[in-house]
Amino acid sequence: MTKAEIHTRIEKDIKPRKKKIEDEHKEMFPKFQVALFSLDEVIEKFDEPMIKFHRTVIQKGTEHYAAMLSRTDKLLEELEDFEADDGVLVDFEELKTTTKELSDLRTKFNKDFTAGKAGLDKANDALEEHTKGARDATEEWAVMEAWLRKNLELRKKRVGMIESVRETARKAVAARNDKALADAIKASAAIVDAKPDLEELQEDYSKFCTKCEAQGLSKELQDQLARDRKTFDGIMEEITALTGKIVAIDVEIEGLEVPPVDVKKAAALLKIPSTHEAKLKKALEVGPGMEKALDALVKELKLKMTGKEMIAALKKAKLL
Repeated sequence: MTKAEIHTRIEKDIKPRKKKIEDEHKEMFPKFQVALFSLDEVIEKFDEPMIKFHRTVIQKGTEHYAAMLSRTDKLLEELEDFEADDGVLVDFEELKTTTKELSDLRTKFNKDFTAGKAGLDKANDALEEHTKGARDATEEWAVMEAWLRKNLELRKKRVGMIESVRETARKAVAARNDKALADAIKASAAIVDAKPDLEELQEDYSKFCTKCEAQGLSKELQDQLARDRKTFDGIMEEITALTGKIVAIDVEIEGLEVPPVDVKKAAALLKIPSTHEAKLKKALEVGPGMEKALDALVKELKLKMTGKEMIAALKKAKLL
């Protein structure tokens, strides 16, 4: 590779990519630096949300430096290709300068990456320590009340959902649509089996009550807990009742089925010969396509009634 070729490749390719890396670094570095340098302060205050915020910024910065290292290494590898076949002797100074600049960048990114990893470790240790410590009892109650009310609203939504599925299932039976009924039964089961189930909610609530009772609370806090427990117990009772309603509707949906048609009576009513009862049976089992199937049978037998009129007659005779 000639000196001119090396110079062109460096100017047109290597330097623009290097500048892009540097520009991205300039954008990220101030945020990363602030988060890293102020981490000790938020840890000392034990401000959990701010520790998590700083951890997120540091994590993003660490990911950024990992990417920058990879891209810088790629540029250095490409420079090594330029140096092959005596290229390093052809354009010694330019390759030396560019390699040094990229090496310095790599050292900087590696240093910041290492600092970021250390910061992440420190933040995670602080959060784990905080988790191990017991929360204030009143905070525990606030969290539990929000959790209970959230699950109460979730149960109410599930009741509405399964009632809608029941209506769909009933319509499927009326339309003699086996597939739609099967889909409704499947949807109903999914609602019943959705997590968290009642047993899990009762277990978590029981654990909360046991923990609060074991915290050695003052009389005032014990009295407040007793008052709150009445509210919490009421919410749990409502959740239990709604769960029972959901299960009852699911049982009802599972019990639905498309009743079989008395083909012989239907054939007699529609004046279809016994030789075509099998085709009539098949036509009456296709659900939404029933009218079309009956029209085909009408055409084959040259009957005067249409498929639509046949369905009306069967419904009137309560055979559908």
